[in-house]
Amino acid sequence: MLPTVFTSQVRELPECIENKRKELIELGMTYGFADKITIKCSQDLDKLIYIHMYMHAVVC
Repeated sequence: MLPTVFTSQVRELPECIENKRKELIELGMTYGFADKITIKCSQDLDKLIYIHMYMHAVVC
């Protein structure tokens, strides 16, 4: 059984991903999609998606 705190974080992950995606679009529109800050945000989004995919593979 997964700890409650951990389970809670897993449930919040889709919302975090969606928020990061919106941030990425906003940064891209403001600074351009090749700007360092936009690329960093994109990398952060990639990490969140990877964690989400990994957690579903482990839990399932």
